[in-house]
Amino acid sequence: MESWIILSIIYGLLCGTSDLFKKQALKKVPLTQTIIIFNFVILIILIITGGNYALSFNSYYLIMLKSFCVFLGWLTGFYVIKKIDISVYSIIMLSKVIFTGVLSVIFLNEQINFNKILGFIIISFAIVLVNVNKTKKVIKLKYIFLTLLSSFLISTSLFLDKVILKSTSNFSLQFYYTLTLIIFLLIYLIIKSEALNFSYAKKSYSVINLGIITFIADYIHFVAASHPNSSVVVMTLTRHSSLIITVFLGSLIYKEKNLLLKFVAVLIIITGLVLTVI
Repeated sequence: MESWIILSIIYGLLCGTSDLFKKQALKKVPLTQTIIIFNFVILIILIITGGNYALSFNSYYLIMLKSFCVFLGWLTGFYVIKKIDISVYSIIMLSKVIFTGVLSVIFLNEQINFNKILGFIIISFAIVLVNVNKTKKVIKLKYIFLTLLSSFLISTSLFLDKVILKSTSNFSLQFYYTLTLIIFLLIYLIIKSEALNFSYAKKSYSVINLGIITFIADYIHFVAASHPNSSVVVMTLTRHSSLIITVFLGSLIYKEKNLLLKFVAVLIIITGLVLTVI
């Protein structure tokens, strides 16, 4: 197994860990404040560690586009989550694999083989298995469209990582992406007439922990994406290894229900991941 695949799986597991910190942080800190503060934590870590700040105009243009896609994708996604069940949202967001697949085949000439398709089907089945019975609400078409839009924007961001890293260092991408994302978020706060309040970090250390975990996760992701043989489609699929962490730690910390079903789903996801990477 190639190193970038192992790094992609580790990235997914760290994302699962960050989801738990996010859940903790949002109990005490408003959503927008949480996002901005943990990104400031990332920026501070990047400044302390240092690196190559050199960047071409074309690369920064692509990073700015990536940052805007993430910013708009987050806003759209969080808006929809308030309107529909998270289970439905999670299922629709599986379309990320389709979007990244199309972008990668067209622009990066990636090959989609039978194992990747089968792995996607198996992982999708596991996620649907966990979520499908959680809602009986009728979902409005506009919320489905907005979820698909969020999925496309995040997929575009993942695709752009591969493109940008062909001519930019991992550090430069992570630093300027974080900085630009913070700028977009601050502009959003100004439009909302909302003040940035760093005192929230004292109310919940989970915000700081979220920033540290996200920094490590993003760093590992960018290293994996910079590998010449890395596949955007495979990295998108291995991202779902996060469910392994959320199920196991969620059962220990939050005493969640339907654990047998979730553990079966985890085993199915592991099977799908194995098929995807072999």
